[in-house]
Amino acid sequence: MGTPSGSPKFTAVVSGPYRPGKHIVVDGNGLEETGLVEVMRFQSMIEPRIEALGLVSVGAVYHDFPGGGYTAVICLTESHVSIHTWPEHGRATFDVFLSNFSKDNDAAGNELVRCIQAYLGDGAYDRTDLRR
Repeated sequence: MGTPSGSPKFTAVVSGPYRPGKHIVVDGNGLEETGLVEVMRFQSMIEPRIEALGLVSVGAVYHDFPGGGYTAVICLTESHVSIHTWPEHGRATFDVFLSNFSKDNDAAGNELVRCIQAYLGDGAYDRTDLRR
């Protein structure tokens, strides 16, 4: 099975032992509605950041829910970014999982989390980092 037309081709270069990636899971509470509605605004913020960090998107789904929040999942050759929002509760959950298979992506993962939190604005954030 080949890559779909227009999809970037990814060639893995294996060198050395397996290096676990970092999966960052974040819960945000007490957030203002502005960043929790209109998924297209989130899309216009996140896609250039992904590209600027040298990550490769292989597909994405963006969905606005009637009367409120949104969900988005961006699949990357390195893994994924996802977000789910509930403006009626001032809440968002998101995660960034980047493998370290072909290079160390820890800094890129931290930067994506920083960008998403800046986009969502002030609030209380609970972050969990997992090695996997």
